[in-house]
Amino acid sequence: MTLRQKARWFRQRLSSILQSTRQVIPNLQNFLYFNRLRNLHAGKRIFVIGNGPSLNFDDLDKIQNEISIASNKIYLAFKHTKWRPTYFTIADPLVWQKIKHVVPDYFDLAHIENTPYLPREPNSSIKIRTWKVKGAVQNPFLDSPGFSPNFNSGIFNGYSVTYINLQLAVHLGANPIYIIGCDHHYSGEEPLPANSEVVVKENQVNHFIKGYREPGEVVYNAPLDDLTQAYVNARAYADQNNIKIVNTTRGGHLEVFERMNFDDVVG
Repeated sequence: MTLRQKARWFRQRLSSILQSTRQVIPNLQNFLYFNRLRNLHAGKRIFVIGNGPSLNFDDLDKIQNEISIASNKIYLAFKHTKWRPTYFTIADPLVWQKIKHVVPDYFDLAHIENTPYLPREPNSSIKIRTWKVKGAVQNPFLDSPGFSPNFNSGIFNGYSVTYINLQLAVHLGANPIYIIGCDHHYSGEEPLPANSEVVVKENQVNHFIKGYREPGEVVYNAPLDDLTQAYVNARAYADQNNIKIVNTTRGGHLEVFERMNFDDVVG
């Protein structure tokens, strides 16, 4: 082997090592991070925030000292409330592509799915922690519910970020888990298979603030039957493991979980 060939081999080998390192280091960081979170809030209550029309700013201020998980464009509420979520998540690639440049203005860290749309913005200061997906929940489940208590072993996709947030709440060891703002209804959407792209219509209001979605915007649909069955999975896992999941949404259509009045919960 000539000196030039040796040099070329060395460069290729070094490039391969560096490429492997770029993959190994983030994976190790994610593992250590989620390992630290495991049961961090054991026995404490937590609020999982949906972005439905029933969510109001006064209610968010009532839980500003509580542990909470919120997602997507929840930052649109920040001008109206002192509350900030403890954990912020995104699972929808269409949403991420639209908001990835503004998310660092509101959060230091984001939790997202480990998929090809994983953000690597060169000028972004935000930290990213990712989870891997084992697969989608079974509808209905046969042997055991598709619900994971450990993000390091992977989680199940339940057709909504709320389902992922419920798994994160369990990973954190929280109990009870209170849901608010989960209306479980999308006005103007036709029943379509999961992951169908739809166009937002004029005067279609399905979120807590005007302008959350704009007419003509392309989004993924909300397959309500699949969503309901996913929540049935969550309820089954919770019942089997003495975890209390309570829906404190003001109104809405989610009846899988026990209901409680939000004002009674926050006192």
